[in-house]
Amino acid sequence: MKNLYSLLADFKKRLNFQVNLFNIAEFVILATIFPIVMYANPQLFVEDGWVENLQLIILIACFYPALGAKQDKPLFNLAAMIILLMIARELNMGRYYVCDYLGMSRSDCSWKNIPHGYIANIIRAGFALYVIFYAFKTKIHNFVIKYLQTAPIYVWDICFVAVGAVLATLAEKPIDNEILEEAAETLLYFAMFGIIWRYKNNLQNTKS
Repeated sequence: MKNLYSLLADFKKRLNFQVNLFNIAEFVILATIFPIVMYANPQLFVEDGWVENLQLIILIACFYPALGAKQDKPLFNLAAMIILLMIARELNMGRYYVCDYLGMSRSDCSWKNIPHGYIANIIRAGFALYVIFYAFKTKIHNFVIKYLQTAPIYVWDICFVAVGAVLATLAEKPIDNEILEEAAETLLYFAMFGIIWRYKNNLQNTKS
């Protein structure tokens, strides 16, 4: 029980409510989501559209600091691999690029209609299994426990990630609104970038 009280007391000390430029941008994105849903051009939010390309840029921006972390590399490497899976999801494993190369129409563009398209799903599933294997091999749970016990808790970034994830999930089902889903995913990915950047820099500052 003493350990629990100590952990709770330390938890309060680790709460970080500091607002930075990332948080301001996240708030702006959140504040504009519902006006966007009401008034934005739906063509901007279609698959392989302008907003999805913006999301890819944000995810790539998440990938590089995660891959470049010098401390707790297994944890950040795992984050980088999960980001790669998210990029593959946004690109649908490059499905549209393959269809364009083969001269297929977008309406018929699915992996089941592409010759040997099943290979893409095998590659994605194989990589996902490797990510799970890597997590067990490197004992990621030890790093997670360490962060839960000692790392700063960046409240605003975590809240924006949670809000983006909830809105994106609801937008897919049961609301079924593609514009809301894409706008919420943009918020989610941007907040993820903020979290990765802050934790990586916190480690560097702690080391120095």
